[in-house]
Amino acid sequence: MNRRYLLRTILILGIVITSVMLWFRPHSVPTVVEAPQTEPEAQKPPETPEKPIQRGDEAISPAPLKKGTRPFYGSLPQGVQNIRELPMANRPSTVWRKKLETHIKRIGGPNLKSYSVTPEESYVVPDGQEGRYVERVVVKITGKKGEYTSFFAEVDSETGHVIKSWGAAIPEKRSHRH
Repeated sequence: MNRRYLLRTILILGIVITSVMLWFRPHSVPTVVEAPQTEPEAQKPPETPEKPIQRGDEAISPAPLKKGTRPFYGSLPQGVQNIRELPMANRPSTVWRKKLETHIKRIGGPNLKSYSVTPEESYVVPDGQEGRYVERVVVKITGKKGEYTSFFAEVDSETGHVIKSWGAAIPEKRSHRH
């Protein structure tokens, strides 16, 4: 069986599984928080200039909320005022990576030469009325005939299941010369 065909099939299967998981995942409506009203200009005390504002000093976006030591990306579910009150759908586990690697080996089958899973960031995302601990990783897969592909994946921190994947490289054949 052509290894390129196998890797392409694995990638398509992963995308289909991820799409089905996302389809059946409860969707939450993002909440809009209005900015607090500021004092009118006439009532503000005069400002004393300390130093001129330099290009790049402006904030691009607010820092994410924190749940423990992980940042929270997204909107809090309706009715949750504080990130510490957010119920969690899972618990971080030390075996999530082994479970993910077992899944990659099973899907890759006998044509899998090597793979690597490189963790990039741990964070919390909204999942319905709960939060979910996740890991963002880079997965690199090499077939026995030199085929190579890599992609990003968001993985459940407890089960090692891929929640979503993106940025898949086009499978390419690598030469073994250096």
